[in-house]
Amino acid sequence: MGKLTALTLLLIAATLPTGATAGPDCRCRAEGQFFNQGDLFCIRNGDGRRLVRCAMSQNVTTWDVVEDSCPTVSLTPLPLAPGKLAQAMLEDRLDD
Repeated sequence: MGKLTALTLLLIAATLPTGATAGPDCRCRAEGQFFNQGDLFCIRNGDGRRLVRCAMSQNVTTWDVVEDSCPTVSLTPLPLAPGKLAQAMLEDRLDD
């Protein structure tokens, strides 16, 4: 009777549904684009834009806030037109 009970329990356990597991291709979605886990993105919310990272939390993809603002780049105007700047750099090298 012991072997039959053990076999029955094993068969029942094998047919029970297992918990959902996230596959390796789980991705986050924002603004119509898909992102892989670990990708960074500047996401828009009611308070402006935030830098977030695609992550996994309890088998669900989520966005973790990395910074409360997004990095920005500011361009400084060149003092000379690009052609004149290149000429000035060339002349400087020739003087050395």
